[in-house]
Amino acid sequence: MEMVLRRMRTALIGVLALTAAALAAVVPVARAGQYHVYGCRTPAGQPAPADGWSGSVAPGGAFDQYAKNTCTQGGALIAALGDATTHGAYIDKATWAFAAPAGESIAAATLFRAGDNAGGGNPSFTYETWLSGTNESSIFDQCIFTLNCPGRGNTAQPLSSEN
Repeated sequence: MEMVLRRMRTALIGVLALTAAALAAVVPVARAGQYHVYGCRTPAGQPAPADGWSGSVAPGGAFDQYAKNTCTQGGALIAALGDATTHGAYIDKATWAFAAPAGESIAAATLFRAGDNAGGGNPSFTYETWLSGTNESSIFDQCIFTLNCPGRGNTAQPLSSEN
């Protein structure tokens, strides 16, 4: 009887070992890595391309909505509503969005931003600048003129700690 139990135990251990080996051969190992994307500036402050960023303006809005990329000239990604016309609330909008390369995802990011709400505001409208996550409703940094925020950051020093 004891001999039978030993054989069963040995057989069970063998089956478990074979199963583990088969699973190890079939299941791929996930490896996490890092990559860095510098948009507009390198850490040394030199101009860099804005790869992965795309600008847009509201369709059907005023002619002086801008999403300009001036990074290669030492500038910035600019989303602006010009002063050549009036802008409708919830109509005119200029934005920049970042998309990770296909097959990649973003776990963490460091962003530098500076902006102003020079268009002002009143009870009927307000200018605002903000950053959001994967959609416009996941705002994590917001500056609204009518809530006493005329702007944030230092546009003259892109890598300033204020930004």
